[in-house]
Amino acid sequence: ENPDDLILDFEVNSSTAYVVSTLITAKVSESIISGGASGASAEDLLNSDHVAFAPELGSPIVDLDLDETNSRIYMATANGLYVGSTSTASGKFLADGTEATAVAGTLGYSIKRAVSSQRGSYVAFITKRGDDPDLLSLINVATSGIQTYRTLEGLPGEDIQSLVWLDDSVLAIGGNRGLVAVDVAAVF
Repeated sequence: ENPDDLILDFEVNSSTAYVVSTLITAKVSESIISGGASGASAEDLLNSDHVAFAPELGSPIVDLDLDETNSRIYMATANGLYVGSTSTASGKFLADGTEATAVAGTLGYSIKRAVSSQRGSYVAFITKRGDDPDLLSLINVATSGIQTYRTLEGLPGEDIQSLVWLDDSVLAIGGNRGLVAVDVAAVF
């Protein structure tokens, strides 16, 4: 992402949209998306039950991923990867009585992008450290095991540009020097 971008990420599920911008990170209900609250001012909408703001994590959220199968949301920040339980209630970002927690082993790392596999068995995320080449980390959610990969270990370049899960265990990784697919189940 370019630091001048206003919208950094946008995720949609059946009834809400999650927006990550340089100004706010919020969950917006379907009634606003479909224009049902179009007569209200922006200030009224932002203070209504139609919008829920992300929790303060000590660092702005730069990317998020919904694991709808397991009702989880992953939030990438410049200070680590966080996970929380999604809420189905309008006006709530996380489920009642829950908080976002740091994913073990990620605190202090600048997370550039995070994606969970189709059934939520694995999470892949890209870590950026200054001018160093990108690192790809894979997490087995069931065991909390982490594997990290660099260019020397098969990443397609120093700049990882995209991550796409082809199914629950095969991850396609696009970099500045090509494309590779990894069977993550074989890694763990």
